[in-house]
Amino acid sequence: MTLSDLAALGSLVSGLAVLVSLVFLWFQFRQTERNQRAAISQAAITRNVQHNSALFAPDMSALVLKALTQPDELSEGDVWQLTGVMRNLILSFHEVKFQHDSHLADDIIFDYALRSIKFWMASPVFRAIYEQYRPTYSQELVAEVDRLIRDQPLRSFEVRPAEFRKRLAELIAIRDSQSRAP
Repeated sequence: MTLSDLAALGSLVSGLAVLVSLVFLWFQFRQTERNQRAAISQAAITRNVQHNSALFAPDMSALVLKALTQPDELSEGDVWQLTGVMRNLILSFHEVKFQHDSHLADDIIFDYALRSIKFWMASPVFRAIYEQYRPTYSQELVAEVDRLIRDQPLRSFEVRPAEFRKRLAELIAIRDSQSRAP
């Protein structure tokens, strides 16, 4: 074997090593991308859980219920508190939309954000708060939210404890009949 043959063999081995390194780098990149998406998804879920926990804290829960069912009885302080809630909802939606548009958040997370914003915007109170503070949001965000709510009807919200209790009794009866079955 001549010196030039050894040099050619060395070049071939070197080329294969580079190719193997690129393949490993590709797999590492894909894993990093998956990890990043998982972290973003987890952050979105954590944010939603924290937001829901805040909404269902005793004082806030009573205020949100009043906003949805008795909007004419809201005080100025109530409206101010609800303004903070609405801003958090809008900014959370903005973040998820940005992540989805960047292919970082999956369709499930984005669908949840869409349904959430549509739910809250069906309330006259939250829609009025949004409309009052629209100028404080980016034009892109306003255009997107306006597009979402354009055909979203306003609705009244009712708490129906009698319907809940009736359905609960039905489900308990089903459970009890299943536990008696052989």
